[in-house]
Amino acid sequence: MASKSRMRKLHRLAATGATVGLLGLTGCSDTGPEEAQAADITGGEADADPIAMLNETVRLETELGALERQAARKCMEDKGHTVHDESLVAPWTFEELDSIPDDYGLKFFPSTERAGKFGFGGWAYTDIAASGQWAGLAEEYQSAKGDEDNEDETGDPLDNSAFHELSHADQFAWYADFVGGEAAESRWGHLLDETGPRPETSEDLVPYGCAGEVIEDVYGDDADTSEFWRGHEIVYGFAFPKHVSADARADRGKAVVKAVEKAEGAEFFQCLGEAGYPGWEFDDEVARLSPDAYWAEGIYPDYTDVFAGFDEETVYPEAPDDLPSDVDELVRAEIAMGAAWARCNDETGLEDAMLKAFRQFDTEYYQGRAEEFGEYQEQLGRAMAAAEKLD
Repeated sequence: MASKSRMRKLHRLAATGATVGLLGLTGCSDTGPEEAQAADITGGEADADPIAMLNETVRLETELGALERQAARKCMEDKGHTVHDESLVAPWTFEELDSIPDDYGLKFFPSTERAGKFGFGGWAYTDIAASGQWAGLAEEYQSAKGDEDNEDETGDPLDNSAFHELSHADQFAWYADFVGGEAAESRWGHLLDETGPRPETSEDLVPYGCAGEVIEDVYGDDADTSEFWRGHEIVYGFAFPKHVSADARADRGKAVVKAVEKAEGAEFFQCLGEAGYPGWEFDDEVARLSPDAYWAEGIYPDYTDVFAGFDEETVYPEAPDDLPSDVDELVRAEIAMGAAWARCNDETGLEDAMLKAFRQFDTEYYQGRAEEFGEYQEQLGRAMAAAEKLD
């Protein structure tokens, strides 16, 4: 494999984006390497199909990732490893998108059924839920919320049990061969010394071992190891245009608020006011309402510190002066507000109107980046040509 001295510049992917490569969003498909070329689906910007662009991009990524992980696995087996950390070498399954990915954060609209039973659910993560009449209901809410959070996951769950059955010394030896001893010691050194705190991994560490070899062979002079680490992930590849940029998200929030504020938004806030909950307004930077922060910060701080860390600029009204002091009444007050909130949403159609405005913005945003997608897909194609040559 090529010399690691050639590793140079590459752009780090956005923290909210999918990553290309050994530890990124990778997968497998029925398309053979000879067919894994970028489809001509970008066309003119006005006619570009955002969903087709996203699907083609991720299809190429998953093909590339599968080749990279296959090469890394073979490299590790050549070093004598027969059991692997599958999270780092197993290709993942990707299901084709049928809509633009939803990162709009509209979960502040609970369903009528859930709101009438649990409110917004904030109380279920406080000390209130630990005892008394609320314990069973809190457990039910947490279970339902967990199922909801996991419902978008696709593919079979990864079985990494064999690796975790290895001794800590053997696990560390695997990581040392995968990324090199210095990087492994910084990231996984706790496997050898469980008495100390987990060390922070320096972003200056260079990945050697099998991962570094594959990165260099695929990306060559485009490879960059100065930004190797992000959590447990190796980040490398090319600048990825898939996700809406931070600046564009602020514009999107304002556009969504503008689209709904004089109709569905105004009707929703009027409905809340008539139900006894005045003073609400949008956080127009992100087109968000924050009833969860309202209860966590304004109502329950004496009962939990779970919610520490909300954005200090989160927008919500002052707590009312006549807020009940009895804990049981507090929970009932949240459930009552949640029920009113869901009813007002059903009556005004605010959630649907916001979702429509979000998707309209994103469609136009992606159509304006058709050329970038085409360039990125060409870069992926070149990387795949190199990856196909790996033994």
